[in-house]
Amino acid sequence: MDTEKKALRQSIRQQRRTLMPTEADAIAASRTLVEKLEAHPRFREAESVALYWSLPDEPHTHELLERVFRQKRVYLPIVRGDDMHLCRFCGRSEMRLGDFNILEPNGEQLEDVRSLPLIVVPGVAFDDDLYRLGRGRGYYDRFLSRTDAFRLGICFPFQRVTSVPRDAWDLPMNDIIS
Repeated sequence: MDTEKKALRQSIRQQRRTLMPTEADAIAASRTLVEKLEAHPRFREAESVALYWSLPDEPHTHELLERVFRQKRVYLPIVRGDDMHLCRFCGRSEMRLGDFNILEPNGEQLEDVRSLPLIVVPGVAFDDDLYRLGRGRGYYDRFLSRTDAFRLGICFPFQRVTSVPRDAWDLPMNDIIS
């Protein structure tokens, strides 16, 4: 199983390099995804939402975050040890460098994760059954098992595949934007 996951991750990385060789390409390709996200009924209705601070190979969220945190309570993941938590996003100026050199919010931590109505989840690949292949450390898998939030995957079209290798603990998304 690990070999299959590794091969799929490598294939998706190669496609990304070919289809979107620069960050500017990824930002341009992300505009349609962000529009679809903002139009999604669950996103429009949610007063609180968990998003993510995008890495260079993920759908770009920086402008979206700066725009919506004034309208909704926005939470972003932080990693502490083997666990992912959510902290309030209060603007880019309030971010700090966290584990893995990823910017993290410095706001208050969301204690009751079951109260969160929506979590937007990035991934390396998503399949036809709405399952997700992540980066391999299990942070989202462990977190998603602790919340009842609507799980909305987001990815570039080339990240949609017929099937991803999955383990017993993997949870499907409720919907995917691509």
